[in-house]
Amino acid sequence: MLVTVHADQWARPPLQGGDIHLLAFNIDKLVNQFDYRVLSADEQHQASQFKFSKHRQFWMNCRCLLRHVLADYLDCQPETIVFNYNDYGKPSINDTLFFNLSHSHNRMLLAVSQEVDLGVDIERVRADFVSDDLAELCFSRRELDDFYALPADQKLSSFFHVWTCKEALIKAVGEGVSFGLKQLSVNVHADEPARLLAMKTTRVADWHLHRLGLQGKQSAVASDYYIAIAWQGAIKKVCYYTYL
Repeated sequence: MLVTVHADQWARPPLQGGDIHLLAFNIDKLVNQFDYRVLSADEQHQASQFKFSKHRQFWMNCRCLLRHVLADYLDCQPETIVFNYNDYGKPSINDTLFFNLSHSHNRMLLAVSQEVDLGVDIERVRADFVSDDLAELCFSRRELDDFYALPADQKLSSFFHVWTCKEALIKAVGEGVSFGLKQLSVNVHADEPARLLAMKTTRVADWHLHRLGLQGKQSAVASDYYIAIAWQGAIKKVCYYTYL
């Protein structure tokens, strides 16, 4: 079950066992609220590697917000959080709180759960990003056959539907692109609920997948942003909070 709540400012909602919190933020509205002193030395160094200042500032803003939000859930100070990373670069904290992060343009998306590890993706819809060449690189043969059969006016929404769903799934697995985007298949029709059709080394029935627009509509074909969330295991509901 998906529950959508729109809010003007951040206030940590109560996280019940069996729930996932999906949180969407507009970074531009929070730009004057960040204290970079909460970032670790490693994070400061990583920020310094960005070539352009606007990209550096956006990354630092997202990282500060991540620390503050997670600190609220953990009831600790944001600068005390220590991130661990698996061999594929996926961050984690401990076994009491699972999270995953994504951002696109000026939006940040964060998913939090006490029960299951998960993956999320948010993408701003851009017509110039879509191409048959990119689809050939990332889509499975099953997805490509269905994608090429679509009418031309449905391919943009279909592409971002498939893209966000696959990104969320491989992030939930925890292996990133090394898992192999062609090793899983989802449905290609953006006006249908997201469905995992095939995935190597795992039972499809064990996985759950949702795709929605920024405002929370599950069939968000006209949305400027597409959002997907994936997890493995039993969950009661997904609570989607927007701070836009």
